[in-house]
Amino acid sequence: MPGQASFSRVVVVPRPIDDAGRVVRTCVDGIQGASVLEMRPDGALIVRRTGLIARSEALTLKFSKIDEATTKIELATRRRMGMRAPDDVPSELERKLMSALTEAK
Repeated sequence: MPGQASFSRVVVVPRPIDDAGRVVRTCVDGIQGASVLEMRPDGALIVRRTGLIARSEALTLKFSKIDEATTKIELATRRRMGMRAPDDVPSELERKLMSALTEAK
């Protein structure tokens, strides 16, 4: 995938790093139009297509162990085609995913 991810958003979840992928998948399943394109032990690639026009977004997630019971999840927007918001403004997908991850127990 071209481009360099710039991780600008962080969510800390009270789950072991081994559970991070499952927590992310559960959160993404609750967001209409979003799907997990790739899941790895150290992160994930989340995509969302909005409508029939090629307006899509891809988020790269990176998982880091804080301690045995806590994981840091960093989010980076890799591309926004057809979206005009600057990268420092969280997209709807970013807001929904960050909210769901924050509420994950």
